[in-house]
Amino acid sequence: AAALGVEVSRAAMAYAAWLLALSSSAAFGFVAQTFQGRGLVHESPTALSVYTPTKKLKVGTIMDEFEKSQMANLKTADRPFFQPGDTVVVAVEITEGSTTRIQNFQGVVIKRKGSGISQTFTVRKIASGIGVERIFPLYAPCVKEIKVIRRGSVRRAKLYYLRQLTGKSARLKEKVRGLAYVKRMEEERKLKQEEKATREAEEAAARAAEEAAAQAEDQNDEEA
Repeated sequence: AAALGVEVSRAAMAYAAWLLALSSSAAFGFVAQTFQGRGLVHESPTALSVYTPTKKLKVGTIMDEFEKSQMANLKTADRPFFQPGDTVVVAVEITEGSTTRIQNFQGVVIKRKGSGISQTFTVRKIASGIGVERIFPLYAPCVKEIKVIRRGSVRRAKLYYLRQLTGKSARLKEKVRGLAYVKRMEEERKLKQEEKATREAEEAAARAAEEAAAQAEDQNDEEA
């Protein structure tokens, strides 16, 4: 009886750990699939049995793979390359009641923060002598387009000093050096776009072939 109680308690602890790992509804399917692929859990979460992992799970690997899968499926992944000091125009979709419109916000990028799918950037402009700053998620669906108007030459990653400057002193020099790096980054972005388009076309062709084969099989079954 004592041994049975120990086994039941271990099974309950394993089940609680499973529920805790899968508490995030957004990552439920991905985490379950990853855990099953690595041989870390049983196929069924209701199996109350003790299981010893055969592989050691590295910290942060699950979320990194989840972010990669989300980035691959993003429709807004083709953002232009820009840095702090660049002047950009951000086209933001705004909903007012039952109508939607596009609002353009032009200013200087004073900061970029984060990495991956959670990146944000801060744009600052002067409106009627008052400084206005807005923080935009880089891959948000409401950000329809980002245009780079001017490349600024700066030596800092955070341009907070612009908050104390006004008029001509707040203007940044146009970038002359380092444009080769910018050009290389733009070329890499275009290559990624072309690869993504090619991959999507191949997937669409494969799906169409599968559907055609399935229809042909159905017709053969009906004739038989």
